[in-house]
Amino acid sequence: MNIQAYSAITADKVVPLNFRSSGDNTFEIKISDLEHIDENQDIYLRDNLTGEYFDLRQEQPYTFTSLQGVFNERLEIVFQPKAATLSSEEVQTSQNYIYYDVLNNLLYAKKLNAAVTKFTIYSISGQSVMQLSNVDSATLHNGLQLPNMSSGTYIAVFRTDDNQVITKKFIKN
Repeated sequence: MNIQAYSAITADKVVPLNFRSSGDNTFEIKISDLEHIDENQDIYLRDNLTGEYFDLRQEQPYTFTSLQGVFNERLEIVFQPKAATLSSEEVQTSQNYIYYDVLNNLLYAKKLNAAVTKFTIYSISGQSVMQLSNVDSATLHNGLQLPNMSSGTYIAVFRTDDNQVITKKFIKN
C-alpha cells in the first residue's frame, strides 16, 4: 500500500485503511519501507473492532483474521498511542443500561448522557451489519429493532455527540 498526497503528519491525523476479504482469512500488516517520515515519528495501527493499538515500528507484523466482506472502518493508521489519542473516549459503564432482548430482537440503550450521533453493529469478524446516524434517544430507550442477522456474537458501538464511544457485545441465538 502506498500513502501519498497527505498533508504534514500531526498527532491527531488518522489515515483509514480499507480492505476486502474474499473469505475466512488471516492478514498481516507491517511497514516495509518509509519515505519522508521522521525516524522518531510514532506510527500505530488502530483496530477499531478489537480496540487494539499496534506499534508498526516493531519488526513483527500485526496479524488479524477476517471473514468475507469489505471493511472501510476497521483499521486506521494513527500517530500517537492509545493513552494519548484525543479522538474519542471509551466509556465503561458499571450499570447495565444497554441490553439485547433476544425474544423481540430489540436493542435497548437507557440513560445515555449524550445524543447518539452514530450507531453501528459489527459482526465479530468486523463487518458492519447496521449503521445509523443521529439516533433518537426515545428510540434507543424504547428498543431499536435490529435487522435479521445470523446467530453469532456482535458488537454495538454508540458514538455520542460529546465524542464518547460506548460498546456493548451481545450474542444473537
